[in-house]
Amino acid sequence: RTAFIPPEDSLFLQFDYDAYHVRIIGKLIGYDLPQTSVHQWLADQYGVDYDESKGRTFRILYGGVSDEDRKIPFFDKVDKFIKSLNDKALQNGYIETPKGRTIPLDWIEQPNAQKLFNYLLQATETEFNIEAIKKLKENDLPLPILYTYDSFLFEFDDSEVDTIKKVKTVLESFGFPVKADWGSDYSKV
Repeated sequence: RTAFIPPEDSLFLQFDYDAYHVRIIGKLIGYDLPQTSVHQWLADQYGVDYDESKGRTFRILYGGVSDEDRKIPFFDKVDKFIKSLNDKALQNGYIETPKGRTIPLDWIEQPNAQKLFNYLLQATETEFNIEAIKKLKENDLPLPILYTYDSFLFEFDDSEVDTIKKVKTVLESFGFPVKADWGSDYSKV
C-alpha cells in the first residue's frame, strides 16, 4: 500500500462504514441498531471483548445462527429472515434485492439458505454503494478513487474541509455511520 500516494499537497482520506454488513442486515430485517459501535454493542451481549465480538459476529452471519446465538434478539430475527428468504426463493426461483433486482437460483452454485442470504447481503451492499456514488455525483462532490466493500478512498487537500464534511454527510445519508482515517500514503489510512 505504500506505493500508492496522493498528488503533492494532498492526503488520502478513507471513509469506512462501521459494521456495514451488520447494519445492512439490520435494515433488511427491520432491526434498529445503535448509532454507536455495533461490534461493541454485540460484545457486551456476548460478554467478550471487541475483537472477539467481530469474529463471532462474522462467523454467525456467514456460517449460520446457532441455538445459543438465537438468545440474542438480533440474531433470532436474522435467523427467521434467512429461513423466510430461503422459503420465498425456493417458491419463486430467485432472490430479490431491495432495489428489485432478481438473482435466479440457477445462477448460484448449490444454493442453500445461508448462501442465498450471503448473495443478498453482497448484492445489497453493492446497491447501497452505487447509490452513494450516484448521490455524490448528483451533488457535484468528489468521487472516490477507490472503493472496497465498506470503504471509500478520496484525495483531498487541507483546504477542502467543507467538501469533506459534505461527502461524509452523503455517505451517511442511508443511515450507515462512517469513520474517517487519513494519511500521506495508502498504508497510513
